[in-house]
Amino acid sequence: MKVYLFLRGFVGSFFMLVFTAMMTVVAVFVTLFPRSVQDRFLKVWGRVCCALVGIEVSVEGLDNIPQKEGAVILFNHQSYLDVPLLHGYLPMSFRFGAKSELKRIPIFGFVMVRFGVLAITRRDPKKVKKLYDQSAIHLKNGLSYALAPEGGRARSPEIASFKSGPFIFSIESKASILPVVIGGLEEIFPRKKLFVDLRENQKVKVEVQPLVRTDGLSVENRGDLKE
Repeated sequence: MKVYLFLRGFVGSFFMLVFTAMMTVVAVFVTLFPRSVQDRFLKVWGRVCCALVGIEVSVEGLDNIPQKEGAVILFNHQSYLDVPLLHGYLPMSFRFGAKSELKRIPIFGFVMVRFGVLAITRRDPKKVKKLYDQSAIHLKNGLSYALAPEGGRARSPEIASFKSGPFIFSIESKASILPVVIGGLEEIFPRKKLFVDLRENQKVKVEVQPLVRTDGLSVENRGDLKE
């Protein structure tokens, strides 16, 4: 059984990469369509990726998702699979924040920009601030943004200290924070793994927590908000 799960994870990871590459090319044409079509495209991509690597996903707290306004989704980022997982199983329109260097990748960078992914220049706070200011209008129009408050993939299962940027973004845009906790991927596909390892556990749980309102808060309250 262990050998089967090992091979299942290895082969599944390979086909997930091939499928993602194919979908990236298709996404060039999807950029011509409205956001709703892009959302469905991302959902299909995410669900198929999870199915290919053989993980079982359960989601709790879907009633906490706002129905009209956008929110700043803050999640614990521990795996390469976080992005397809959330796109596949969170029934809402949202885009991720990603390091700006990814824009240099041929085709992928073009799709990333056209889909509205937040290209964050981590070492330049002024550029990040300008990007957040420009994106605030989309939150009012129902688009949410998923950001990793730890700043990137964590090096251990424990939650690391939070960066201030996502909280300042939430406060200044007057957007609620939607905390999302992912459990299980740190064992299946952690930071240093090259392929999915299903030998220990193949069940992943996503918990959507109640909204955290930022009404009446100022940037000086960001420390309290992080806590």
